[in-house]
Amino acid sequence: MPTFSLNLSYLKKYIPKELSLDEIINLLEYCKCELKETKNDEITIEVTPDRVDHFSLEGLIRSIRGILGIEKGLVKLDSFDEKFKIHIDEKLKPLRPYIVLVSVRDVSLDYYALTSLINLQELLHETICRNRIKASIGLYDLLKIKGDIFYKLQKLDEINFKPLGFDYEMNGYEILKKTDKGIKYSHLVGKEEAPVLIDSSGNYLSMPPIINSEETKVTPKTKDILIDSTGFDLNFILKVISVMLYAVYFYGKKVGLIEHFYSNKIFKPEFKTRKFNINYEQFKKIIGIDLDPSSILEFLLRSRFDAVVSGNDFLIEVPPYRLDVLHPIDVIEDVAIMYGYSNIPAVLPVFYTRGKLLRKSIIFNKIREIMNGFGYQEILNYMLCNKEIQTYKVNLEEKSIGLITLQNPISKEYDCIRANLFPCVLNFLSNNILRKYPQKVYELGDVCYFKENKIITERRLCVAIIDSEVDFEEIHSCLYTLVSLLGYKIKLEEKDYPFLLKGRSAGIIIDGNEIGFTGEINPEIILNFKLYMPIVIFEISLSKFLEI
Repeated sequence: MPTFSLNLSYLKKYIPKELSLDEIINLLEYCKCELKETKNDEITIEVTPDRVDHFSLEGLIRSIRGILGIEKGLVKLDSFDEKFKIHIDEKLKPLRPYIVLVSVRDVSLDYYALTSLINLQELLHETICRNRIKASIGLYDLLKIKGDIFYKLQKLDEINFKPLGFDYEMNGYEILKKTDKGIKYSHLVGKEEAPVLIDSSGNYLSMPPIINSEETKVTPKTKDILIDSTGFDLNFILKVISVMLYAVYFYGKKVGLIEHFYSNKIFKPEFKTRKFNINYEQFKKIIGIDLDPSSILEFLLRSRFDAVVSGNDFLIEVPPYRLDVLHPIDVIEDVAIMYGYSNIPAVLPVFYTRGKLLRKSIIFNKIREIMNGFGYQEILNYMLCNKEIQTYKVNLEEKSIGLITLQNPISKEYDCIRANLFPCVLNFLSNNILRKYPQKVYELGDVCYFKENKIITERRLCVAIIDSEVDFEEIHSCLYTLVSLLGYKIKLEEKDYPFLLKGRSAGIIIDGNEIGFTGEINPEIILNFKLYMPIVIFEISLSKFLEI
């Protein structure tokens, strides 16, 4: 989980109340933080990943002042419209299409405040921004920027500015090869072009998401700060910049809203609150105690929400930096935290139950015990799979197996739900060609497919042996013994399958129903997976004959 250090004296500076270390530790627990280390006047704390607004001193102070009742309700932004604008080049669409800018004016910083903001920026990069892949954040001295700002795509050999921390100019290629950030994040820009931020005078602000310019560096003397966030999802970068904005605004007085000129629209970011309507009975049901409405209202305000009571309902406004609040249950959780979990009385349940394994779990454990006893190694693959592995590589068609594909897959590697286990097992073997042979593996897992206008989920078992010399008798003896130990008898019927060698394949029958297949993998399929040894295999549907 994210950790950072903070200075106790600096913390106390913003809390007009004498607090002992034990009291501070207790307050941190209300903020979902845990003390990890104390060294002189510095403490290191660990924060739960959902509370990104507590990744910095500013967010913690804001929450602690609320818990103590020093400040209540929302932090109100005093905003105005900036005169300058930003123009976004449509050529950036394939690379990094979206940017959001906002300014904070009349900022009063010192060395510790600046360090805290930079640490927050890096923590956000490492966590929710996924190492700058989903979003990046930049801070600039606004007084050093002239006129409108332009976000555009530029050739690497034409880019020319002093990167942050350097006293000489570099072109884009040099920035990617000579700076630490350039080396680390070079894969996020093009091979010949990269996004840049430039002002009306041609001065470079940055090459996002790589590095900022030394000329626009924020220092303790900076009075006006420009914040930017770039990425692929406009809604997401608005959330990211909200967290950074409220942290910087802690030291500032006014927020400047900037018009963004995209090729097809004009956009001005608005940092709006989210609204929830929660009934009193919901608080009572979830928390489990009778809190009076005035107490709930007080706890909501101390959680830094705005709230009013309307009849039996609470109308609640959630600040934009609270990215963790997605549902009314999250608001109710904050009220329970404010009340104190330790103050909620323990109550015995109305009835008692004894936990035990489900019948299917007992059967699956028995199968594992049998297979392990046979000398096979269990493997585990994800249910999400690659469409090519499930179809093309094993001579099957999507429709014939009822393959369920994902509409918007995050990666090509996981673009469908597996309809069969054996392609995943073959893929596993292809990733272990340097391991010692023979390899005897099995997988016990679910498959999912579409048939007769409904989605069917089955638990299956797939067993495979790969070696320079394998024979059908070995896999058949394993299959026969396993099914016998489960109390059933099998019969094999000769049948052709597109992925099995013709004449060396059979359907597996129990009580007149086909529950699987067995045989030797077709050499063509073996080569598709870049394997070079014969493979025998069987796959059976446990759901079809075990009634589970």
